[in-house]
Amino acid sequence: NYCRTIVALDEQLGRLLDRLDALGMAENTLVIYAGDNGFFWGEHKLFGTGRWPYDDSIRVPLIVRYPGTIPDPGRRADQMALNIDVAPTFLEAAGVPVPEDMEGASFLPVLRSASATGREAFLYEYFKDFPYRIPPTQGVRTEKYMYIEYEGRRKPELYDMRSDPLQEQNLMNTA
Repeated sequence: NYCRTIVALDEQLGRLLDRLDALGMAENTLVIYAGDNGFFWGEHKLFGTGRWPYDDSIRVPLIVRYPGTIPDPGRRADQMALNIDVAPTFLEAAGVPVPEDMEGASFLPVLRSASATGREAFLYEYFKDFPYRIPPTQGVRTEKYMYIEYEGRRKPELYDMRSDPLQEQNLMNTA
C-alpha cells in the first residue's frame, strides 16, 4: 500500500507540473514537495513510520521545482534544511519580508547556488507519543555528526555521518 501511494502521488505531481508548463506558469512558480517523516524498511531492525532519531526517519523527501530561479535542475543538495524553512522560502520567493519572529530560514540561496551555505546544525526532539513505545529522545545533527540521548535506560549514541551515513557504528565510549 505504501508503494502504491508513492506511485499515485508521483503521477499526480507530474500532472500538476505538466499543467503549470502548459499554462506557461512554471518559470515563476515555486513548487515544493516534502514528506512528513522517513520510513524504515528494516534499517536498524525497524519497520514502518519513523519516530526514531536516525537519518532514515528524520530525513524526508524535499523536491523543489522553480525553473526561473534554479540554474542547475536535477542537482541533489547536500545542505540541511528543515520543515520550518519552507514558509520563509516561500515568503522570500514571493518578495515578502520574512517576519523576524518566524522560526526557520529561507533555503532559496541553496536553490540558487550549489555552493551556498545551509544550516550548520539542528536540534531533534521526540516527545512521548502514546501508543508508540519509543522513548522520548533529543539529538543534535550537524553536517558531520549525529548525537542522540534517550530518556530511560537506552545509552547515548554518536555517529560520524560522513564515514557512517547508515548510522551502524555507535562511537560513544570508543575513544
